[in-house]
Amino acid sequence: MGQRAAHWLADLDLAWRTARQFRVHFHSCDCHNPSNGRTPSQKCIHEYTILSNDSLNKALNANLLI
Repeated sequence: MGQRAAHWLADLDLAWRTARQFRVHFHSCDCHNPSNGRTPSQKCIHEYTILSNDSLNKALNANLLI
């Protein structure tokens, strides 16, 4: 995880986040490739979180509210 992603994660207000949403945030940061600016694919996040497609989609949609 890059330093910028780690700072972004540390600065989040997690009071209203579920553990599942936090896992998605964490692994989104971990899968992010700062050298080419690409955001992680849903497949990458799924491989780390082992969430069902439905649960992953719900968590990703909730993360859009940041």
